[in-house]
Amino acid sequence: MLSACRAEVLDGGPPARAKPSVGEELLGLLSGAARVRAGRRDAAEIHQKPPNGPDSLRALARRDGVTVRGQVAASGGPPHDGITTQSAALPAGGLIPVSHASLPRVRRFSLRRPVTTATALVTTIVVLVFTNIANNRWAQGWSLAVSLVVTGVLLAIVYWAGGGWGDVGLARETLGRGLRWAPALIGIVAAVYVCGAVLPFTRSLFADQRTSGLSAGEVALRVLVTVPLGTVMLEEVAFRGVLYGLVLRVRGPLFATLFSSGLFGLWHILPSLGLAGAKPALGDVFGDSVLGVVVVDAGAVLFTAAAGCLLCELRRRSGSLLAPMGLHWATNALGYLFAFILR
Repeated sequence: MLSACRAEVLDGGPPARAKPSVGEELLGLLSGAARVRAGRRDAAEIHQKPPNGPDSLRALARRDGVTVRGQVAASGGPPHDGITTQSAALPAGGLIPVSHASLPRVRRFSLRRPVTTATALVTTIVVLVFTNIANNRWAQGWSLAVSLVVTGVLLAIVYWAGGGWGDVGLARETLGRGLRWAPALIGIVAAVYVCGAVLPFTRSLFADQRTSGLSAGEVALRVLVTVPLGTVMLEEVAFRGVLYGLVLRVRGPLFATLFSSGLFGLWHILPSLGLAGAKPALGDVFGDSVLGVVVVDAGAVLFTAAAGCLLCELRRRSGSLLAPMGLHWATNALGYLFAFILR
């Protein structure tokens, strides 16, 4: 060995390597550029398409020179961004641990992404306008089905706006209070109707042409099905639930009450057009003229708007939509019942 070193010193150092040819240099440059392009492409794929699921993770691990089962194989360099490997052996059937912290999240479409309160309010009002026209003009025979569908649509709008059951007065923690308020309110209305039916000068107010030709079964259908499902549920969810709850987000309870109650009064324009002819007590006073119809209809709008304020206050005090629902059902359903009994 010493003799070999001495020979190198005497010869002027180790033997010089042969200079590569031009073709070899060009081939090396091309192969290096190809490796750079491949590395950039792999990095772009990682950041654009984050791995999703065990199969993608397994393929990504193989590309980095890492085995999925067993021990981690030796790779030529550090792993790609976003992949964390361990050199310890993994149990049979195990997967390598992978971290996605450095990878961008994929934006997924979701109906739960909230819209603005203004958008939800406008959408609700448009739906109610078409519903009112459909129930009173276009599809009167399908009003019950339309009301049920629209009730679901209105609740979906609240969900779409990022709300929940509490926004419409149906939160679980307030249901008990609503269940206590509703029977008490129904009892009060029943007591008032009994007094009105007993007193001679108020008994005539129960006369209603809309119930004169109904049988007992038809009256029961209205009291137990049509009124609670087709009228009370839709109107309470719409005006004391959705509209009141959405406005309450941006304004106080007073503005929410006035806004929803005003729309509740306008909601009764079409249903009240024939009220003077249906109620003899009103027809005798205002007659059947155009002016009489307008006056009666305007009075019905004002009366229902005032009733809407009372119903909103019941929801505010009780914290539950069941309280105004109870009062609303008692007023309408017991009105049909007493009108049928006293005819």
